[in-house]
Amino acid sequence: MPSQINPDTIDPTFPVPGVNQPSQGFRSNFSAIQNNFKQTEDEMNDLFSKVIVSAPLDYGTNSNINDFGGMQNANLSLYDHGLKVWNNGTAGSVLNANFANGAYHTYTVGANCSVNISNFPNLGYSELILDISTSASPVTINFSNVSPSSVTIDAGLVQNFNRSTQIYTISAASSNNIIHIGSTDGTNWKISVPNQSPFRSYRPSSTIGSPGDRAGMQCIVAEQNKTAICIKDYDGSSNIWFISSSGYVTWP
Repeated sequence: MPSQINPDTIDPTFPVPGVNQPSQGFRSNFSAIQNNFKQTEDEMNDLFSKVIVSAPLDYGTNSNINDFGGMQNANLSLYDHGLKVWNNGTAGSVLNANFANGAYHTYTVGANCSVNISNFPNLGYSELILDISTSASPVTINFSNVSPSSVTIDAGLVQNFNRSTQIYTISAASSNNIIHIGSTDGTNWKISVPNQSPFRSYRPSSTIGSPGDRAGMQCIVAEQNKTAICIKDYDGSSNIWFISSSGYVTWP
């Protein structure tokens, strides 16, 4: 919509020098000027509250807000962009992840902790990335309360994630344990660990396996020159590691 500011309502030829003229002309011009100032104010406030700018504005009630406000964008091409990194420093018993602080959060933890997520934007699919460095091992990260409402978590083939307790275990002190958490509604979450594969880096000590073993995982049984497959999630009692050609593996 074009601007409604109309300078043509102001008569620049009034008053005529040296001519006795009625005061109505002055009042009409002053009224036109005032109306245009009011229209300018309305349009500028509309810009302050809606327009994306390259830096925060100095004026306006939303001068510190510089985001897309949930508007829909189509055929968008992004160039040379990155995620905002929020350094949470040394964390206590809770890893607080606030969407308002950005998408990428870093933490240093030295003991077991849980995850709490706040200010979910409700803009369709949203993702948080947790970058966790640990000074102790093992350390457990509890995802059972990642949002205030009832939570379900799909962790796919993430190793060391216990579906029943929703606890992820970092088995050794290390840096840059990257965990992605995505959701479309703030209630149903998907967790992935990009640096992991469905192959276990070590084989379990028995066919029962260990917490975090998931159906579909594989591991190498070197002395038999075969690959073992995990046929169901770990439950603490069932034989879950299997070699199809010889039945359950006899583990040395």
